[in-house]
Amino acid sequence: MAAEFGSTEDWLAWRKFLHEGVEVHAQQIAALVIENTNMKSNIAMLIDGGGGHREPTQRYNKSASESKAIQSLKVLKDKLGFKQWHDKFSNALSQLYPDSSQLMQRMRRLLDQKRHEVTIAMWHDIATEEGWDTEKINRFSSDLYYILVEKTDDEVATRVSEGESNDGIMAYQRVYLWMAGISGQALNDRLGEILKPTSVKKAEDVADALSRWLEQIKHMDHHGTDYELSIPIKVASMKTLLSHFRDQFENIYNTVCRDLMADDDNIKNEAYNRLVEAVREWATARRLEIKSNHKH
Repeated sequence: MAAEFGSTEDWLAWRKFLHEGVEVHAQQIAALVIENTNMKSNIAMLIDGGGGHREPTQRYNKSASESKAIQSLKVLKDKLGFKQWHDKFSNALSQLYPDSSQLMQRMRRLLDQKRHEVTIAMWHDIATEEGWDTEKINRFSSDLYYILVEKTDDEVATRVSEGESNDGIMAYQRVYLWMAGISGQALNDRLGEILKPTSVKKAEDVADALSRWLEQIKHMDHHGTDYELSIPIKVASMKTLLSHFRDQFENIYNTVCRDLMADDDNIKNEAYNRLVEAVREWATARRLEIKSNHKH
């Protein structure tokens, strides 16, 4: 091999050249590897928000104890003002759990129909249908219990504390059923108020009275088919409500009476809805007219 380079010195020089070249090349490769590793690390840090440690994403909202909407809720002590309190309670709860409105509405409807507590298993089944997992349901129940403990007192607080600690779902049922006064006699009394409503005497009061009457009907519909009213009965009851404005009601009624007597339920329902809206529009316009006249 040395003969091919002319002398031993030439051969040794060539070997040294090759060795140094390989060593430099290896160093360059190592530098590239380090640079590539650092680049990947920097990219990962940018993705994680600039830190070396990334906290797991929080799946749910902050707890009830941190919610301003919950903290601003007034304390409920008895049945007086329950509806207003419950509306604000539901709104605050929906801020904490934006998808809770549909779940709570379904559960209240079920409570109204059964008139007694439903099982935890049934709550879980309905919540699962709404897309909730077990962890979320349990957290929801815990937050619900915290709210009821913190925002109730006296008689209401007694209902909350009757069951197991931290079981907000069952505590809510006890409070709701007690507050709503769900019983056969209570429902019959409400039904009587719908069938024979107090006649409105002032035109400016018709719109509000009609809204309250419709809300009562809607509430009764939640209690099952035994308390659903047929359209002819609802029309007759509305006529009683507006007996002091018989001519106005008859004029509106005559525009839809033919469809109200139709055999097709869809046509009949649409006619009833048109009747309600027409009466509401007349009542609202009359109220505005009276207010305007008072100003002058």
